[in-house]
Amino acid sequence: VDGEISHEKQLQDVENSMTHVTAKSDIVLCEGTGHCAVGSIVNANNAKVASILGADMVLIANGGLGSAFDELELNRVLCQHYNV
Repeated sequence: VDGEISHEKQLQDVENSMTHVTAKSDIVLCEGTGHCAVGSIVNANNAKVASILGADMVLIANGGLGSAFDELELNRVLCQHYNV
């Protein structure tokens, strides 16, 4: 954010970390925080990172009607945009 670390370097560090973890693990579960767009302020939202890592994503919806379906649809569309 302050320009000392490039966006590309941050994403490369995430990829390198995932490579390191997967080499030593049978299964890796990555938990994103919040909704799929979290991280958009630094152009690294959960959906984009999942796409970069080649990870499948499971969307968990809040209970109820109305806003729960609206939020799920927004998350689904963002995942679809990144082919997750």
